[in-house]
This record gives sequence, C-alpha cells and structure tokens, in this order.
Amino acid sequence: TRIEEKSADCATYSSIGNKCAFFMAMVIVGVLLLIGLQMINPSTIVMEDGSAVTISTAALVAAIPFGLFFIIMPFIAMLIKKTIPVTGTLYCMSVGYCISLMAQLFAEYRDAISLALIITIAIVAVMALVYSRGWIKVDDKFRSIMKILFFTSIVSGLLMLVAYFIPQLRGIVMFVAENPVLSLAGSVVYVVIASLFLLVDFDAIQNAVEGKMPRKYEWIAAFGLAFSVIWLFLKVLDLILKMTGKNDSDK
Repeated sequence: TRIEEKSADCATYSSIGNKCAFFMAMVIVGVLLLIGLQMINPSTIVMEDGSAVTISTAALVAAIPFGLFFIIMPFIAMLIKKTIPVTGTLYCMSVGYCISLMAQLFAEYRDAISLALIITIAIVAVMALVYSRGWIKVDDKFRSIMKILFFTSIVSGLLMLVAYFIPQLRGIVMFVAENPVLSLAGSVVYVVIASLFLLVDFDAIQNAVEGKMPRKYEWIAAFGLAFSVIWLFLKVLDLILKMTGKNDSDK
C-alpha cells in the first residue's frame, strides 16, 4: 500500500492468477515428491498407538529440510520480498510434503484433509463474493486491525511455547491446550482471522493492477494470496481435528 511506483508494463489479473496457480501447483509437487520418495526402500514402522505404517527412510530424512522450509521461508519472504519466487516456491512445496507426510503417518488426517480442502475452497469463494460486493470495506483501518491480529497470533503462540518450558507456567499452558472449549474457541478465531486476511489479499491484487504497478510486484500479490489460502487450510484442518478429538498436538 506504500508503493507509488507505476509502469507501462504493469501487473495484470491474469498474470497474478497464473503466479498464484504456480504456487498452488508447487504444493502438489511437494505431495508428488513424497510419493516418489516413498518408493525408495519402504519399511514398516509401529506407531505409539500400535498401528503399522509403511514409510521410507528417504521420506523421513527429507522431512527435516522441508520442515525447516515450512517454518523459515515465510519469514524470509516477508522480510526480503525479492526472494519470493524462490522462498514462496520452497514454502509451498514444504506444505504439500509435510501435510501428505502427516496423512501417511496418521490415518485420521486423511479424511480431515479432504474435508478441510473442501471447506477452504468454500470459504475462499465466499470471501471473494464478500469483497466483490463491497460488504466489507478494506481500508487503512481494516488493514491495521488485521496486522495487529496477525502479529498478536504470532506473539501469543511464541509466548505459549516459551511458557511451556518454564515449569511454573507449564500447568497454565497445558490447561489451555487440553481444555476443549478454549482450544476450539482459539481455532475458530484463527479461522476467522485467516478468512479476513483473504480480503486484504484481494485488495492488494486490485491495487497492484489498477495502480499500474510493475510486474515485479505480481509475485508479492500472488504469494500473499497463496499464503493466506494455505494458512486458512491449516487452521481449518486444525479445527476439524480438534472437533473430532484427533489433534495429537493437544495431548
């Protein structure tokens, strides 16, 4: 929103859409990569619940760098936006890899992932309608509120993580994590925040095109939308798992 640069070779909706589709395709590439690694000397391991899972050592080893990409790449993209074509690609591939790996290791994730995908698509469609009809106005005040909510969610998550390693505070963290009402309420709030962020991304894309910004800003707009869609999917998935009582992270 602070960019006033204009160009004759300006951003277009179709080009931004193609770049966003590229990022989504990289998620699928991550899934296919796991499938390929699964074919390399797969072996059977027994999980803590006694279930047997077929997984290859190569797939588990590859989970280490992809797990790091999943955590680090969004922050690098945020701080150094010119790296988005690379960092965004690695992030989206890591999402596809990590989610498909979870589905491979934990059977309860498989149905939840399909349902989360359907719900995410529905929410994106609804929010696109809300934005196109102007039912919610995306102005500077709205962006400021969303920015506060975003950083509050990050800080609160970090504080909970730090508090867990402090013996005096661990009981509070476990109470919040294991309380079904608080846990579900928190997940619902995250889903709402992620949904509202879609409006900010739609507005950013419109500003880039109608403001005649150079094509280099297409990557920023495209990754912003792709990241919000993925973030929404992950929050919807987390909510579904908690509603069905299958979120192992709360145990």
